[in-house]
Amino acid sequence: MIEFAFAARLTEQELQEYLVEGMLEPGIQYNDYTEVIYQYGLHNQLSYSECNDMIVVFEKEVNKQNVIAQNTHTEELVREYRRHQDVSKEEFLVWMCKKASYFKGYSKVALNWFVSLKHEILDYIREKIGIELQDDLQDVGYTKWRRENKKSDETELESILRFVHNMTRQKNNDNNSERYRSIANDAWIVHGTKDRNSDLLGELYAAAVDVNEMAKLRRHRFRSRNLFQLPESMYFMTDKYLSQLIGIAGNKEREIRLSQAFHDLENEDPKAQCPEWIYDSLQKYGLLKKEMTVAAALKEINKELKKQKQACRYIRRSDLLPFIHYVAQHRYYKQYADYDKQDAQIYFEQLANEVFGECHMAPLNPKYELDSMYLLTFGEHDMYSLSELIGATDLEWDDNEG
Repeated sequence: MIEFAFAARLTEQELQEYLVEGMLEPGIQYNDYTEVIYQYGLHNQLSYSECNDMIVVFEKEVNKQNVIAQNTHTEELVREYRRHQDVSKEEFLVWMCKKASYFKGYSKVALNWFVSLKHEILDYIREKIGIELQDDLQDVGYTKWRRENKKSDETELESILRFVHNMTRQKNNDNNSERYRSIANDAWIVHGTKDRNSDLLGELYAAAVDVNEMAKLRRHRFRSRNLFQLPESMYFMTDKYLSQLIGIAGNKEREIRLSQAFHDLENEDPKAQCPEWIYDSLQKYGLLKKEMTVAAALKEINKELKKQKQACRYIRRSDLLPFIHYVAQHRYYKQYADYDKQDAQIYFEQLANEVFGECHMAPLNPKYELDSMYLLTFGEHDMYSLSELIGATDLEWDDNEG
């Protein structure tokens, strides 16, 4: 889109509109040094290739020992950029080198919202599963067993798992083995110290979970997206995708370091030994060996850089929407005794627009296909989860029911 903006001679404002309202992406990311340079180029009517040259110069000249600041500096960067947007290319790059630690390459605000919403969803899941777990444990006689077999240094999770282990070893409990496995899984969700992405995804997209695959693999796997009559913009997050979103800080820093090293080496003598500082800066990634030639190092770095670019997932508006929707509905349930369609919709819209506003994304609008789909979950007499909406579009529904 940015390359198109240069070819079509778009203004800065027009590019922002294409990104935010047309593609439903965040606007120019001021914490990404490549996008800041492109923004400067559009403002000063430079060519796309001139901007790419500036990016290479920046990567070569910036202090390689610079520590990337993992904090929110977007507003400060925007103000600083505006003060320097009319200076010469050389002065602009000098300013960028001074602020290099701020160019982390992703939106910390969006990441903070994403992680915060994720934790809140997991809290709701633990609360719901916790109630079901207590009922199940009561039914299978865990409370009495716990009193008779209690160990002082044992956690609740350890106690439940020991109980399940003892019960499944008894021959007369063969018919209940699946129930005990379910109890063990619920115990991990409620009492485990680690937030599991699979628990969150299994809750959000429950109707799409492949039950047969889950039984075999002991983890969530979704049925084919083609089996559901959903808008093209609606997708199912995977565990890998979610991990890449949450790990953007480390992934983006790695990409930046690799890109800097690549541009520093590409004009060096291919037969010369790779500079020591390159080896030192990439040592933690285990890529290079000592006394490697420049040519060999370039080959390894370029290969890794291509893989790393694929691993860098930016948090998009469509990534935040299912989280916002789930949290808004559960907050509404907790705060209001009676359901009112208009009030519930407004509650969802207010939370969505708070998040999108801080992330510089387009506000909620029914003209967008995905937004309209989420607004459909607010019925006249009740509101429905994303999973219930997915289930209603299941093209194999009759077969499943049969």
